[in-house]
Amino acid sequence: MPFPRKLRILVAPLDWGLGHTTRCIPVIKALLKCNVEVVMAGNKVQEKVLTAEFPDNKFLFLEGYNVAYSNTRKGFYGK
Repeated sequence: MPFPRKLRILVAPLDWGLGHTTRCIPVIKALLKCNVEVVMAGNKVQEKVLTAEFPDNKFLFLEGYNVAYSNTRKGFYGK
């Protein structure tokens, strides 16, 4: 579906694991097919993934929450 004027959309996946980032790839591809200007944002790891897939798109650094998950069941669920 073409838009009356070129849209610019920011795609900034959560930094809660690379799953959020990789699931944005088909979304970005669909937006690009619709002639939308896509600007991506995220941390350094997300930048590597997204700029490898979309080297011509602008990328902005965005400091995330740096979520870390526990390695133990007790730490994951609490006391």
